[in-house]
Amino acid sequence: MDVLVPLFAFVPIGMVIFVSITKNLPAEERSWLLSLLVAAFLLRTAAATMFATFPELRLFHEDADGTEVYAMLLASVWRGEAPPLSTPPVNFGFINLAAGVYYVFGRYRANASMFNALLGSLLVFLVYRLADRLFHNLVARRAAVLVALMPSMVLWGSIALKDVPVTFAIVLSLSSCIELKRRVTLGTLGGTFLPLLAIQPMRFYIVYFVVFAIVTSLVLDRGLRHLSGVYRQIFLVAAFGGLFALLGLTDRAETDASQYLSLDYISQYRRGMASTARSGFDADVDISQPTAALAYLPIGVAHLLLAPFPWQMTSLRALIAAPETIFWWTLFPATLKGIAFSFRNRFADTSPLIVFSATLTSVYALMHGNVGSAFRQRAQILIFLFIFSGLGTYLAKARQAGIDPRQLLRKNDGT
Repeated sequence: MDVLVPLFAFVPIGMVIFVSITKNLPAEERSWLLSLLVAAFLLRTAAATMFATFPELRLFHEDADGTEVYAMLLASVWRGEAPPLSTPPVNFGFINLAAGVYYVFGRYRANASMFNALLGSLLVFLVYRLADRLFHNLVARRAAVLVALMPSMVLWGSIALKDVPVTFAIVLSLSSCIELKRRVTLGTLGGTFLPLLAIQPMRFYIVYFVVFAIVTSLVLDRGLRHLSGVYRQIFLVAAFGGLFALLGLTDRAETDASQYLSLDYISQYRRGMASTARSGFDADVDISQPTAALAYLPIGVAHLLLAPFPWQMTSLRALIAAPETIFWWTLFPATLKGIAFSFRNRFADTSPLIVFSATLTSVYALMHGNVGSAFRQRAQILIFLFIFSGLGTYLAKARQAGIDPRQLLRKNDGT
């Protein structure tokens, strides 16, 4: 019952949602995307079912056990069936979200995982739509397939952890920001800002990276060469600053920046992660000084985006991750080419994605000192890099066929 009831609850809901969100697409595209969404959802629900049935297979996410138990207890409190519980002071959002799922759908342990499986599948649609608005439909298809079928995407989309809801909110916010730069409406403003409210109680520091990407993108509306629409940009930046202050996040941001984003804290945090895990690396590195941090940054980026390396594949977890890692290595050159092409030809539209990915990559590269944490956290970055992977792949094919690669770009009106 712990698995069957969640399956009977979420599978029909998922199918209804998938049909609804694809109904306005051309027939051929609708059929293709609907099939991909169903496949992505079935993979994630199958993994969630497996982990619920055989808990000993939870090699990558033992911490999900505590989340599920606490959220089910909190749902019991809300139903008046248990005494009050204290809520964690930070990052409590996903526990409350999972408790809400258990409250509505019943305290069956797999419910939180099934909810994430649905969100993870909807990420495929969000990435497809985002890439299709920026680039050719072929690029959108390739990006959607990577999000749908990459094993790590399936893994993180089938467990009761906050990674999927946070990533979903990030993609929604940055996608809306791109639309906001084209036209200012209540929908684009709400789509850009409201996801920040969802991110803040789940992984508060991500808000600062998303806001930085949004504000930077609004200022650099036409790329690095010149500014345009100055008054509109000033208005939008001021509006986001006002909303940030209204939420009481301005003082919080200053406190968090001095505490959590200082090089001293990052260096200590990284050393702790490197020395307490079997997959730790460079535990003796000190990055508390700016010059040392800059010198180590390329090494950290390599570990974050490309690990585990062959000499690190000494554990069962690393060996399980090896096939995907090797495949990702083959895609990485195309990804860099896609980013470079976007920077030269479509920076105004892609700047939220590029700025966010670059800043989060830099900080994570300095913070994460073991392969396991890097493998998990880079999913928030890969979701955007897959778009550039698809672009880079088709850039090479276009050049081989003698086709102008700029035909892979959508016009600003989406055509």
